[in-house]
Amino acid sequence: MGTELDGAVVLVTGGTRGVGRGISRRFADAGASVAVCARRPPDDDLPDDWFLVTADLRDGEAAAAAVDAVVERYGRIDCVVNNAGGAPPADTTTATPRFSERVLALMGIPSVAEAAALAGGGPTARLIVPRIAIGPATCALAVSEERS
Repeated sequence: MGTELDGAVVLVTGGTRGVGRGISRRFADAGASVAVCARRPPDDDLPDDWFLVTADLRDGEAAAAAVDAVVERYGRIDCVVNNAGGAPPADTTTATPRFSERVLALMGIPSVAEAAALAGGGPTARLIVPRIAIGPATCALAVSEERS
């Protein structure tokens, strides 16, 4: 399909099912090279041109190894979509800072973002934390706009 992201390398955490798989598909459809990360292999097959890395992103060393595997394969990472994990429902006005820290750790955001930056993602690398209301089309559009 499209060529607006030809040459871009995107890592989608939690990218093997649900919203993450949809995000991954949209990036691939737009021409990006897609790497997906999950704690375990998916139940069904991924497209042949996607690169799967299995890692528990709550472990900083595992997150760094996942990023290293993507960089080894593609030479860089242009965009990280941190879609892994999730959070139980909570009232954000009363949630403690510890609650927020644990949610971010579950999603692997600190570990993956730091590892990608250290791996040479460069100043053009983007970190996207999707929300259901944003959806895959907006994520792909955001990266496309940053590349232009």
